[in-house]
Amino acid sequence: MRKQLEDHGDVVQSEHSSIDALVAELHSADVSELAARLVRAKHPVIVVAHSGRNSATVPALVELCELLGTAVVESVQRAYMCFPFRHPLFQAQTTLKDADAKILQVLCECLGWEVGGIWKVDRDANLLRCLEIWHDPKTEAAEFVADSRQRTFAPGVGMPGHVWSHGEPVWISDVLKDPNFPRAPMAAKAGLHAAIGFPIKLGQNVYGIIEFFSREIREPDVQALQMVGDIGIKIGHFIERKEAEDTLRERDLAKLTAEQANRAKSEFLSRMSHELRTPLNAILGFAQLLDMDSLTPGQHESIARILHGGKHLLNLINEVLDISRIEAGRLDISLEPVLIQECMCEALDLVRPMAAQRHVELRSDKTKAEGVCVYADRQRLRQVALNLLSNAVKYNREGGAVTLACATTAEGRVRISVTDTGPGISPEKLARLFTPFERLGAEQAGIEGTGLGLSLSKRLAEAMHGTLGVESMVGKGSSFWIELQAAQHQLAASDSRSESAATGKAVPSLRSARTLLCIEDNLSNLALIEKLLAGRPEITLLSAMQGQMGMDLARQHKPDLILLDLHLPDLGGEAVLLQLKAEPTLRDIPVVILSAEASESQIARLRTSGAHAYLTKPLNLKQLLALLSETLA
Repeated sequence: MRKQLEDHGDVVQSEHSSIDALVAELHSADVSELAARLVRAKHPVIVVAHSGRNSATVPALVELCELLGTAVVESVQRAYMCFPFRHPLFQAQTTLKDADAKILQVLCECLGWEVGGIWKVDRDANLLRCLEIWHDPKTEAAEFVADSRQRTFAPGVGMPGHVWSHGEPVWISDVLKDPNFPRAPMAAKAGLHAAIGFPIKLGQNVYGIIEFFSREIREPDVQALQMVGDIGIKIGHFIERKEAEDTLRERDLAKLTAEQANRAKSEFLSRMSHELRTPLNAILGFAQLLDMDSLTPGQHESIARILHGGKHLLNLINEVLDISRIEAGRLDISLEPVLIQECMCEALDLVRPMAAQRHVELRSDKTKAEGVCVYADRQRLRQVALNLLSNAVKYNREGGAVTLACATTAEGRVRISVTDTGPGISPEKLARLFTPFERLGAEQAGIEGTGLGLSLSKRLAEAMHGTLGVESMVGKGSSFWIELQAAQHQLAASDSRSESAATGKAVPSLRSARTLLCIEDNLSNLALIEKLLAGRPEITLLSAMQGQMGMDLARQHKPDLILLDLHLPDLGGEAVLLQLKAEPTLRDIPVVILSAEASESQIARLRTSGAHAYLTKPLNLKQLLALLSETLA
C-alpha cells in the first residue's frame, strides 16, 4: 500500500473539501485521533489518488489508510479508490441489504450522482431484479424509484441488461435520447439525464449491476469508467464475503432454532408422559385392587373392561411418545448382540394367549435361529417382533396360521419374517401402510388397534440400522420382515426383570414387621399405595408429599424401603435419592423409583445413582407386591 500511495501521491478524502484540507489536518493532528474520529462519525472513507503530489504527506496518508483498514483498488490510469472494509459499515453485523443501501449512498454522494441502484441476477428466471435503490432527498425521483423497483430486465434490455450481457461498464450521456432505455418517461419526470452502469463481478460471473444517474448531461469519462469497473470487482468481493457470512449466520440460527425446538419437544414429552400416566396409574391401580376382591362375575367383567380400556390407552400413549422421541432424536437405543431364538420365544409366548383365543396356530422354525445373533436393542427388537406377531394374529382369519421364521441374506444380514394366512393387502393400500393412525379400514371391521404400531416398528427398525418391509398378496396373506446386521455369536443375558405380574402367583406375607416410606405428592397415588398395603398389617406405611419432609422422615424412622416419586414440589426425586445415598445412616436403604417418566436413559441413570429398582406408572400392582416381598424379606 505504501508504494501505491507513493506512486500516486495526491489524495482526496470524502470528508474534506480538498486535498489541502486533509493534508493540513494530517500535519496538525494526530493521525490515530483523526482515524478514530472518522470511524466514530461513520464517514466511509474514499480516497482517490493522482500522480504529481508532494510525497511528504504520503507517510501520514499511509498510516491513516492502514488505521482505517482500507483496501486499494488501482486502475490503469493511476487513480484508485479505497474502501474501509473494517469500517462499521462493513462489519459482520451489517446485513447484505443494509450494506447495499449504504454502498449506494456512499458512492452517489462521493462521486456526485443523484440516484443509484443495485440489480441482482436471478439465475433461475434469467432476469435482473432491483435489489436496492437510493436517491438524493433533493431529487424528486420517487416515481422513477418506484418504477425501477417493480421492473425486471432480460439480458440486453435497458442499461442494466446491456451491462449484464456485455460484462463491461456503460456510459450514457442522456438516457432520454437512448433507444434502449425503457424507463425514459419516468427519468424525464425526475429530470435525470446522464447514467453510468457497471457490473458487480464474482470471479468471471456477473452477480449484479450498479447504476448511477445525474440530472446533468455528462460526456463519457474513460477514467471514471475504468475506476467504477474496479469498484465493481471490489464490491463483488465484499458481497461474496457478506453472503457467506449471512449463510453461516442463517445456518447457525437454524441450528439454534432446531435445538431449541428439540429441547421444547423433549420437555413437552416428559411432561405429557407424566401428566398422562399419573391419572392412568389411579384408574388402573384401583381397578386392579377391585379385581383382587371377592366380587360377582358381572363386577369382575366390568373391571376387566376398565383394565382393558386403560391398557389400550396406555399402549397408545407409549406409541405416540416413542414416535415423538424418534422424531426429536431422543430415543435411547442400545445396540448389542441379541440372540434371535431367545427374542422369538419371548415374543411368541406373549402373543400365544391371543392366538389361542382366535384359534390361530403359531408356527416357528427355531432350529434356523439357533445361535444366530443380530445387532439390536433387545427391548426394541422384542417390541417390533411382538407388534408384527400380534398384527398377524389380529388380522388373520379364524383358524388361520402365523409363521415366524429366520434366514440369513446374501448380504450377511438376518431377516426375521412373520407370515400370516389373512386376507392380504391390496397394492394401493400398501403405500399407506406405514402412515401413523392409518388403519386401512380395519376400524370398520371392529378390530382393535391404534394405527401406530407399524409406523413405530418401521422407525425402530431404522433406528437400529435395519429395515422393515412387507410382501402381500390379496387372498393369500402377508409377510412382514425386519432385516438387521448379523453379529458374532454371544450369549445374551436373559431379561431378569420380574415377571410376577404375568404369573399371577400369590405374594407371600412377611415374617416380621417392616416400615415403608412413600414419598409421593399425588393424593390418588398415595391412596392407591395405602389401599394396596391395607391387607398387609406387617408393613407400617409412612408418607410424605414433599422431598424435604421425606428426608426428615427417613432420618427419624430409618425405614426398610422407600418408594420415591420423581416429580415433587420442593426437592426433586433424583436430588432426594442422591441425598439418601450420601448419608451413611441412610445409604443402605433400598429405594424404588415410581415414576411416569419411562425413558431408558433416565432409568439407567437413576439405577447407576443407587436406585434399587425403577417401576413405571401406571403400576402393575402384582409386580409391585412381588418386589416389596422380595426386598423386605
